[in-house]
Amino acid sequence: MKRNRLLRTTLTGLAALTLAVSTAAAALPLGARLELRDDAGNVVGLGQVERDELEFDLLPGQAGFATLTVTAADGSVLTYDVHYSGSGEVMLVVDGAVVSLADFAASNGLALDLDVDDDLDDADADDEADDDADDDADDDVDDADDDDQDDDQDDDEEDDDEDDDEDDDADDADDGDDD
Repeated sequence: MKRNRLLRTTLTGLAALTLAVSTAAAALPLGARLELRDDAGNVVGLGQVERDELEFDLLPGQAGFATLTVTAADGSVLTYDVHYSGSGEVMLVVDGAVVSLADFAASNGLALDLDVDDDLDDADADDEADDDADDDADDDVDDADDDDQDDDQDDDEEDDDEDDDEDDDADDADDGDDD
């Protein structure tokens, strides 16, 4: 009995140590972006490392297998096989060990902020939408500047027309003297 308890404790400690070493080898650096794709290639989860937290958005009802791609700010890429537990928890295969996404984040000194929602909050899409809005605003300003320039040109043309009319009047007056 005592021997079984010692064996169980030793195996548990060894498994925990193996898990800690294997997950620590796969660090999540600040600014890393995570993308989870199902077997069909559809994006079902997005995340990124910010400060001391891994923010991760996941579509509900995921089952089966998937692939998690971690892209660091320096461009290096790590890929992990993923499967879902019976309760839908994201489980990564890291160096042959199965680790939950929460444990993976914790082993890298990060808290996990997991949001399961029908809509993925894609920061890149938000940035692109902001950029598009900025471009539209810039276009509106450019259009307004073009309108101002057109108005200035119209004013200059009117001034030229008035000058021409005055010149014509002066010519007519000169013509009257010559007759």
